[in-house]
Amino acid sequence: MRHHLHAAVAVIGTFIAAPGWTATLVEGVDEEGLTHRILIQGDLARIEGGGADDYLLLDMKTQRVHAVSHAERQIIDLNMPPPTEPTAKSRDPGVKLSFIKVGKGPDLAGHATDRYRLSAGAETCGEHYVASRTLKNPDLVRFIHAMNAYTQSQQAVLQEELADEPCAVAEVLAEDQYAKLGLPLRVTDSAGQVLHEIQRIQAQAEFPADTFTLPADYARTTPEEMMQGAMRGMPEGMEGLPMDEQSMQRMQEQMQQHLEQMRQQHAPQGGK
Repeated sequence: MRHHLHAAVAVIGTFIAAPGWTATLVEGVDEEGLTHRILIQGDLARIEGGGADDYLLLDMKTQRVHAVSHAERQIIDLNMPPPTEPTAKSRDPGVKLSFIKVGKGPDLAGHATDRYRLSAGAETCGEHYVASRTLKNPDLVRFIHAMNAYTQSQQAVLQEELADEPCAVAEVLAEDQYAKLGLPLRVTDSAGQVLHEIQRIQAQAEFPADTFTLPADYARTTPEEMMQGAMRGMPEGMEGLPMDEQSMQRMQEQMQQHLEQMRQQHAPQGGK
């Protein structure tokens, strides 16, 4: 899900797994041809992708999200505090947002799809090919609700960044609809380029026992601690100097870009 990280936390429903839905694997590719996977079992979802060994682990019950970096042997807590200001969802983008069904789409991953156009005023933001049948899988329903809740909460924190990007705000509208319409199996941009496409959905999947556990021997950190570490790594003699507001803002922007790249790398539905 794209820009993804946005506005008011949605309520995750409680679903009783029907016979045959023990676990679910979703595989897709992004615009660069890199494989992305979503592994779902119970209240846990693991999101892999971008050709990296790193992954996100989402607890769909508690709404806790962690990034695991094997290269750094770190676990990064990506849970931001709740916003103290009006959410991005309440901000007026200045144009009318719409997510409208415009016809039937192709069969993707064995599912029939409907084609929806996402717009912000006169600008077409892209198209989403949604499969209603995915709502018959309780794993996917839980995942859709959980990802929407996480995306909404993160957008709330990043609301200022969205103020001048109507299509980014429009993505919030689209994601709100997935719980009613189904999982998007293909997402395109305004030029028709495929940003992400799901190629396989496998129910009754089986995963190794440690798939959904955080490595016990990895150091735990937060984005704030990472920023502090970056400041401690400044050249000798400069680490104690006060930073002006512009320099601090630049460092914060660099850290935010790093974290956003990490989230984008594992985004399950492919927007940028």
